[in-house]
Amino acid sequence: MAEVMATSDNVVRAGLTPKLRDTDILCDMLTYNQHHWRQGLPTLLKGDPRDACSKHYAPPFDEFEMDIIHLSANGSYTIPAAAVRIPTDPVWS
Repeated sequence: MAEVMATSDNVVRAGLTPKLRDTDILCDMLTYNQHHWRQGLPTLLKGDPRDACSKHYAPPFDEFEMDIIHLSANGSYTIPAAAVRIPTDPVWS
């Protein structure tokens, strides 16, 4: 499982971090509507194979794209230069 978050000041944490958790605000934001159990389930991405060792996952938001690389215990992998993106957002400066 991977938790991926965008750079933002308006995050309400639910407990997957040691940072401040605002339980009252979180509970106020949630909706408690009864639905069929299949409704509202997240879409599980299967990933597009890039090569024998890696898969690319591209959700509908560019900032959350990622590659997963699987290697054997002594394996090695060279990441193509075109695959490395350096953020230009001022937050990273």
